[in-house]
Amino acid sequence: MNRIYMFLILIGVFSIFSCVPLKDLEYLQPNKNDNLESTISPVVLKPYRVQVNDVLSLRIKALDQKLVEIFNPIAGSQGSTSSADGLYFDGFSVNDHGNVRVPVLGEVSVIGKTLEEIRIDIEK
Repeated sequence: MNRIYMFLILIGVFSIFSCVPLKDLEYLQPNKNDNLESTISPVVLKPYRVQVNDVLSLRIKALDQKLVEIFNPIAGSQGSTSSADGLYFDGFSVNDHGNVRVPVLGEVSVIGKTLEEIRIDIEK
C-alpha cells in the first residue's frame, strides 16, 4: 500500500512540473525586435568554370555539312550525346594541362574559362 501512495505522489509531482505553458514557446519564429530582411543578401550565381577531367560536347554548325563532319563525330544522330555514355565517347575531355584537343584546330586552352569564353575562342 505504501508503494502505491509513493507511485501516485511521483506521478503527481511529474505531472505538475512537466506542464509548460505553450504561449511562451516560439518554434522557428523570429523575435519581434529582429529585422531579418535587412540581413539577408541575395546569392549571386557565378558561371561555371571548366576544370580538369570535364567532358565538353562540341558541335560545329555550317551550311555545308561535309565541311564540319570532322568536328562532329556523329553528324546524323543528336540523341546519343544526351546520355552520359554518348557524351563520354563523343565529347572532348579536358586533359591535365587544361587543354582540349580539337581536330584541325589542335589544342585549345579551356581551363578556368566559362562556356561562353570557350565558344568565342573556338569561333576565332
